Amino acid sequence: MGYECFEVERDARVATIRLKRPERLNALRRAFDATMKDPEFIAVAKKQHLETIPATGEEMAKVIDNIFNAPKDLQAKTRAALFPQ
Repeated sequence: MGYECFEVERDARVATIRLKRPERLNALRRAFDATMKDPEFIAVAKKQHLETIPATGEEMAKVIDNIFNAPKDLQAKTRAALFPQ
């Protein structure tokens, strides 16, 4: 199935979704940034004992890119630790 606004890549149990429209990516990043600053979101996270990290959508995209671009052997070890069979 083809999609014009994003592409999907699958590797074993991991799917990577890439947006092909920068305006949509920017909208998602702005929404993420607003959510991370939203007092109600922060209060709910604290109530559930969740830690929030004050990072922007762009910073998080870099972190995620680093994870997905890690060496394949490290990815395999991480998958095995997170999803033991």
